[in-house]
Amino acid sequence: GIGANITHWNESERAEAKRWIGIYKDIRSIIQFGDQYRLHSPQSGGGFSAVQYVNKDKSEGVVFAFRTHIPDPINPFAVRLRGLDPQAPYTVEGFEGVLSGAAWMNIDNRFPLVNFESTVRRIRRIESE
Repeated sequence: GIGANITHWNESERAEAKRWIGIYKDIRSIIQFGDQYRLHSPQSGGGFSAVQYVNKDKSEGVVFAFRTHIPDPINPFAVRLRGLDPQAPYTVEGFEGVLSGAAWMNIDNRFPLVNFESTVRRIRRIESE
């Protein structure tokens, strides 16, 4: 939901909202119908939380990571992805390279976030030709 009076937004704010709505529409079916994995609970402390969704055929996913207030300096938080096909190759937005699902699920994927920052990262299986 939007918790603001959008009639008071300037053109830049409306353009940003339009971009985020487009992202949401693009990933909505993954979230609505996919499997959810809690990668790091906000109740576990540390000022960081992360959740991942993967669609049923394991071809696409999305990771949301959130940081609340933590005094600097802090190492970027690391999570291990879940629910991917171990044999299939995947890309994860914001990370270089193509790795197998097994590799993504066994390495620490770091999210360098500043206070009260969040990120959305798409996961895509690479289809062989």
